[in-house]
Amino acid sequence: ENSLVFGAFIKKVVVPDVKLKEEELKAHYEEHIKDYTYPEMMKMNTLVFERREDAEKTILTLRKGTEFQWVKANAEGQLDRNTRGILDLDGKLLTTRDLPEELKKAISGAKAGDFRLYQSSENYFYVISIQQVVPSRPQPYEEARENVAQKVYDDKLKRAVDDYADKL
Repeated sequence: ENSLVFGAFIKKVVVPDVKLKEEELKAHYEEHIKDYTYPEMMKMNTLVFERREDAEKTILTLRKGTEFQWVKANAEGQLDRNTRGILDLDGKLLTTRDLPEELKKAISGAKAGDFRLYQSSENYFYVISIQQVVPSRPQPYEEARENVAQKVYDDKLKRAVDDYADKL
């Protein structure tokens, strides 16, 4: 009963005074641009080896211009894709911030066409072929506006309730 009465009070007394101005929304967007930014993403293909030497030799072969698919079909020492603990990274556009920390370090600063070596916690050695890089970028204000407005509104409503409570 108290909750219903409080909710009705907030709707009748506090909410009507909470107004949003476009300048406030734009200012909030600019001040919190990190909150409205698309993350960096990468598309990769991988070869997974049990021995570091096989992975390093494969990277050298790829850097000399040998076709990735040919190497994938012919490189010796590759682990079966069904081996427990192997990361499935192939052909998917992945958000880099969600990847394991050591993998993020291995691919940091990579560009499409680069090859990188990554050692997993399971001691598998990945030859990573970077296929595509989509850099991090701010979401346009027009796309973020609804989320910005909700955040600013929630903040203003909370402050208004707190101010009213202080008056009481």
